[in-house]
Amino acid sequence: MHESGSPWIPLLSREIVNLQQQQVIAKIYKKWWVDMAGTKCTDDEEEDAVNSNALGVRYIIIAYFVLAAILSAIFDFCN
Repeated sequence: MHESGSPWIPLLSREIVNLQQQQVIAKIYKKWWVDMAGTKCTDDEEEDAVNSNALGVRYIIIAYFVLAAILSAIFDFCN
């Protein structure tokens, strides 16, 4: 185990170094921060993104309620 207590730190550090050596991080940085700098979404794109995000949040909330209902039923049945 690593001195900080997390066994994931050496693995993640190794993978980050591998990504840096393969220039993956530089390519992602260039794509999103250099090439996309100054570009703006059109109103339609922005509206679609907001609507899809709101729909995704609704699905997550519904899934949590369903999961809570199932777990509640299981715990009530077991006790």
